[in-house]
Amino acid sequence: MISLPDGVEAKIRWADHHLKLIDKEVIRYKDSRPHFATADFDPDLPGYHLYLRTKPPPIKLALIVGDFFQNLRNSLDHLARGLVETSGGTPIDYDPKRPATQFPISHKPLNPVISGLDPRFSEFAEVERRVRGLQPQNATDFTPLVLIREYSNADKHRTLQFPTAAGAIGAPLITMADMHFRISGTHYTDDEITPFGVAFEFPNSEVAIHGDFTTTVFMPIHGQKTGPPTTELVSGLAALLKWVRTDPLPLLIKYFAP
Repeated sequence: MISLPDGVEAKIRWADHHLKLIDKEVIRYKDSRPHFATADFDPDLPGYHLYLRTKPPPIKLALIVGDFFQNLRNSLDHLARGLVETSGGTPIDYDPKRPATQFPISHKPLNPVISGLDPRFSEFAEVERRVRGLQPQNATDFTPLVLIREYSNADKHRTLQFPTAAGAIGAPLITMADMHFRISGTHYTDDEITPFGVAFEFPNSEVAIHGDFTTTVFMPIHGQKTGPPTTELVSGLAALLKWVRTDPLPLLIKYFAP
């Protein structure tokens, strides 16, 4: 048996460091007042359309969230490599005939469960059973493992995007032509311009908008096709970090030397 590789816990700690940076970036973004309302003149009415305008989160937030997910994914891969080594096997970095050693994340049958794990290891069957038990049950089972896989893969190929919601503070007020219109409720948006669906047909009116919005940044669930996102970004990431610390790590650490 070998000791738990240093990289497993080091990567988790580094993800925790990134989570703190993400929290600061989200607070900074909210303080910038990224949501505001405008009344835009349309000569075809003639009159005004009311829009919610959104300044999207800065790319820096996407970069740090990407680093967070890469560290969680890498921590699990370090764990898989350590399991191979503690079994007496040889980790596979590249072999055209065999998959590389990494922590599996799949709802499909796994054979082998971890590439390179030595079947002569006395705990071989139990390790495989425990790792299988962590896997998603089907293609629509968005478990923490699946989210880690999807976000870490997406971060390799594109800039991560985070939808936001504008919540009215005291119902912001639009006044024009001695009329008043209050904006209430929560408005989800992943676009920079979202129509409220209200048109004012007063071409000579002075338009004034009073009030402010709260901002929430969300972590979309990959594969979710309809409905607004339901997981706030920082709390969602914190839950994933906690899961790595409390589920796969304690479950598999027993196979390493103290």
